[in-house]
Amino acid sequence: MLGSWAYHRHEIHILDLSGDIVKRIRGLGDLSSYLTTHAGPVCVSTMALDAADADDLVLNPATGGVSILPGGNRSPMVNACVLGCVPSTGECKVLRLSYYHKAEGFGVACEVIALGGAGDQRWRAKPSPVDILADAEYIAAVDGIAYFLSSFGPGGGSSRVLLDVALFDLATEEWRPAVLRGPPSSHVFQETDNIKFDALDGCFAVIHHKDRDCSTDLWFLVDVDTGSWTKRCSMRCVMRVPLVPCSPCYILFPWPLGVLDDGKILAWLQMQDLLTAYDPRTETWAYVGSLSEYYHTVVMHQGSLLCPDLQG
Repeated sequence: MLGSWAYHRHEIHILDLSGDIVKRIRGLGDLSSYLTTHAGPVCVSTMALDAADADDLVLNPATGGVSILPGGNRSPMVNACVLGCVPSTGECKVLRLSYYHKAEGFGVACEVIALGGAGDQRWRAKPSPVDILADAEYIAAVDGIAYFLSSFGPGGGSSRVLLDVALFDLATEEWRPAVLRGPPSSHVFQETDNIKFDALDGCFAVIHHKDRDCSTDLWFLVDVDTGSWTKRCSMRCVMRVPLVPCSPCYILFPWPLGVLDDGKILAWLQMQDLLTAYDPRTETWAYVGSLSEYYHTVVMHQGSLLCPDLQG
């Protein structure tokens, strides 16, 4: 199943793998620019002119139920809410990141809340992370660890920067002291490249689109403690479609959504509202389906619509 945010309708849509809408969750208000899911619950936030009227929501796709998380000391500049699960306990937690002004520019405030349980639900303030980008495309949560793109540093030339990853442990609710160096071809990359973090096939993955040869590398983290990576494939972006007749062609690089049972990689082409599948064995693309709406965000939802007993 796919979870999608219908921007102009202020709705969350649950789609099947052909792109057809199987469920709509309505009445959510003005949604913010991020949507995270973890084997069931879906987390999203709303926007409002008055920060006191904005909310952080946990949705149950099986029932359509919506839970409003406590406000706490919610900042007017909430930038992301990350939903993750602690493997040893099964407990789901939400990590909320907010920008705030400081003398040198901006800092990032960090809070955690646990979903469900008999205790009081309250946000717990945590030490602020050092030099991360709290933007949704640079965040993923896998196996109880939330991964964030650390601020860039020089990489040996004016057109190159380093890619490092900061880690937050949801079990201990602490930032790991050392950053993780990115994969071999991605920790030094061109400024014109595109990088995205995601959870694919149960692993933390770095999606690295390279403008110079129009390809997209998929790097999977093998061992978080040793920092070892493996490159599953390099997808060639061969689809170039003019948006209007006689206009220049645009490169439609894919954003992978998940790995299917047959090993093919489901990908979203946002500019064309298409779902496609890439076969790493044959290095070919296949059409999967078209999206009937314009979607700001599309994520893979691993939960079942048949099981209503979800936390949150």
